[in-house]
Amino acid sequence: MVDKKKQKFVGLLAQKVLSGEISQELFKRLELAVNYSDEFKIQELGDPAAVAVVDWFKRRGLERAWTFTKTACPGCSKESYAFENKNLMLVICPNCMGEKTSPLLTMNPGQKDLQGLSAQVREIILRAEARAANLSPQPK
Repeated sequence: MVDKKKQKFVGLLAQKVLSGEISQELFKRLELAVNYSDEFKIQELGDPAAVAVVDWFKRRGLERAWTFTKTACPGCSKESYAFENKNLMLVICPNCMGEKTSPLLTMNPGQKDLQGLSAQVREIILRAEARAANLSPQPK
């Protein structure tokens, strides 16, 4: 039953809100991504946290047996939460995902690891980086 699995997943996130480990705002964004993951098209999402969650769900991350652990964020090295199964890992970092803009969009392509993401999500991130680079004021 996917609904019970979604409920368990959201329940773990709610517990992190109540213990002060993630913000209510981040929780609400993640909860929307979980509840409506079947309805979203990844390329139409602008929120990096939603993209990560929806991608993990669409790749059947929730349908397989998964574990939950605390880990260091691969982007900022701060404490984050990993949902992992045999082939897939979803890392939720309150520091990186707490803002609506992702640090991935400000990093150079060589500075980040896109290995765990699907080809579609990697393409979206790289396109967003290109747009961000075109919008950024150039140093004089």
